Amino acid sequence: MTNLISTQRGAILVISLIVLSVVTLISVTELSKAGEQSRMTSNFQQQNITFNAAESAMSYSMKKISEQASSDEENMVAMGNSMNADEGVETAVDNTHLSNDSMKVSVSYRSNTVNALRAGISLDSSQNDFMIRKVTFTATSTVINESSGARTTIVQGFTYE
Repeated sequence: MTNLISTQRGAILVISLIVLSVVTLISVTELSKAGEQSRMTSNFQQQNITFNAAESAMSYSMKKISEQASSDEENMVAMGNSMNADEGVETAVDNTHLSNDSMKVSVSYRSNTVNALRAGISLDSSQNDFMIRKVTFTATSTVINESSGARTTIVQGFTYE
């Protein structure tokens, strides 16, 4: 009987160490996964915040343009500046009512002039080239969250007549 006890003393220790190692390995793996999930959730939340701010800025700008706000309104000024600038040059407006200490919100405009005169139509001497021009704009709403590094850009095209 003493012989049986002496041969099994170390086996229990080895088995318990193996079980403890496996449990520790599983615990470390699960903690690592939980940290990753937390970072992914935080990144998704920051991206969602910047997306909503970009959508709001674009919606606000389109509302001001569709209302044909006063000519000194910042979006109308930026559109006019983009029409006077060289082709493809963007003019930006900072959206101060959505910006805060950690998030910068802006909308930029780029214009493109297209000949809108249909075939078979001619101009007389009293008409100018503004009658045959069609100006299309590309509005780009950009939000940068400086604290997290999240960035969202939304682009929308429209024609202003």
